[in-house]
Amino acid sequence: MRHGEVYNPDKIFYGRLSGFRLSDKGNYQAVKAAETLNGSRLAAIFSSPLLRARQTAGELVKSNPHLRLRISNLLSEVATPFDGQPARKVDVRH
Repeated sequence: MRHGEVYNPDKIFYGRLSGFRLSDKGNYQAVKAAETLNGSRLAAIFSSPLLRARQTAGELVKSNPHLRLRISNLLSEVATPFDGQPARKVDVRH
């Protein structure tokens, strides 16, 4: 699964940028996802090193304390020249 909604009041195309955390809604989504998967037989929990992904995966770890969170750079977003640009500039390019 992907991370929950990101707190991004300035509407930045955050892509691979670090420091973007989950919004309140994103935290709720992560908790709900963990609840939905509770009772599933997860073999592992992986996350990119980005804060928002670690926060989301952390909720899964809370429901599966027998598993440890594994961080992998291979799960990071693709870096683009748009990272850090206003989202409206990216949106017009479709």
